[in-house]
Amino acid sequence: MENMDNHQQISLNNITVSYPGTEHQQLKKLTIQTPAQQIIGIVGPSNSGKTTLCRLLSGIVDRLMHANVTGEFSLGTVNPADHWTEINRYVGYVFQNPSDQLSGMAETVYSEMAFSLVNLGATAEDIDTRVRQLARQFHLTAQLDQDPTTLSGGQMQRLAIACALVTDPPVLIFDDPTSQM
Repeated sequence: MENMDNHQQISLNNITVSYPGTEHQQLKKLTIQTPAQQIIGIVGPSNSGKTTLCRLLSGIVDRLMHANVTGEFSLGTVNPADHWTEINRYVGYVFQNPSDQLSGMAETVYSEMAFSLVNLGATAEDIDTRVRQLARQFHLTAQLDQDPTTLSGGQMQRLAIACALVTDPPVLIFDDPTSQM
């Protein structure tokens, strides 16, 4: 996973996903190959499987959300189902609902933004530099000492995006990231 410049950055082959207790498949025999360094948009009607696809690529399905998954998929040379910790390090995912993404443990916006960097063992200086840089970029500087649960919907969405970007991951997955703005 060190090198995400492979010719096929995202590859899905005949992927089918269904959740327990449901009668239909959220994804059915989906095959996609995308070259590296590309921006890809996925559009479709409600309940067409867009969020399921995002969750699959980010490693949430089948690690945190149980689902029946068949077929093969990879990001670079890594299969997310086999390498959860690597995918967690190299994929930034912005949830459709920002409150679902935030840890719920952080007492401040600053500590919420720093969370992933702390887990990766970054130095305090690097954490501070990166958090303050993103806070400026996302107009959250005045909120750094604020409790994340007290933010407006738009501020919370910007915080969720900043948290996904804080580790500078090579793969970014956004599931309707502006829904609250």
